[in-house]
Amino acid sequence: MAGLGSGAVRPPDTRQAARNRYIGRRHGQMPPILDKSPPIVPEQGTSPATPDSSPKAAMPPHHGARPRPLPSEQTAATEDISVVTLHGAIDHHTVDDLSNTLLFPRGAATARTVINLSAVTFIDSSGINAFITAHHAAQRAGGWLRLAGPIEPVLRVIQIVGLDEVMGCYPSTRRALVA
Repeated sequence: MAGLGSGAVRPPDTRQAARNRYIGRRHGQMPPILDKSPPIVPEQGTSPATPDSSPKAAMPPHHGARPRPLPSEQTAATEDISVVTLHGAIDHHTVDDLSNTLLFPRGAATARTVINLSAVTFIDSSGINAFITAHHAAQRAGGWLRLAGPIEPVLRVIQIVGLDEVMGCYPSTRRALVA
């Protein structure tokens, strides 16, 4: 080694040394690190954390998660126009529910539908695709599909992908109904 005398010892690489210590502990070759922090004891009268209150429950589902339902309400605004109000996030976890709601509306005898998005907080490409599919189905049946009242982040996605150019997008349900 250049720069070190003949008897000089090179200091060990700290990352490699830490890795060796970890591997040694894992295989029982070194004593475990002692945790000096006090144990966590639940307060008297409280129960241990329930699954709903765990940090994991607050995290969004991952790719392996089962689809969750998309809350929706359907009302008849007039004899031949139905209004579907959606709530929450529209993503790959809720898109099946959305498709079922839009393509097979409960009790609707019309192909004219206004979708109230005022309570929708998020939409991704799977939701956009479901709207386009429902729009084409409504057109084949001689009707239409209109979007109404999206909040700013949802409206921005709709505008970026050009969905507002394909089907009507209105600031309120009332405006969508009279258009």
